[in-house]
Amino acid sequence: SVLGSLWQIAWLLPLVLVFPGVVAQTIEALAWRYAFRRDVVPVRQLFVVRLAGEALNMTTPTASLGGEGVKAWLLRDRARVRDVIPSLVVAWVHQ
Repeated sequence: SVLGSLWQIAWLLPLVLVFPGVVAQTIEALAWRYAFRRDVVPVRQLFVVRLAGEALNMTTPTASLGGEGVKAWLLRDRARVRDVIPSLVVAWVHQ
């Protein structure tokens, strides 16, 4: 009976697990965009870079600092490093 009920709502489970994370990461990317002095990086790219940096933070022993360098490196073609680093500090402090 319980397994039958779970089977009926199984299609909803990925949505319930993924949707809140996507919304949270989108809000974080929007907030990070306002940490830059100028509007130089699109939100879509910030979203992807955040995911990559956070994945590195969660899977390596560098804790929450290893991914920040990767984020700066991934944005090197869109913004100057001297603009990216302060935005990372501001975004990291306000998490």
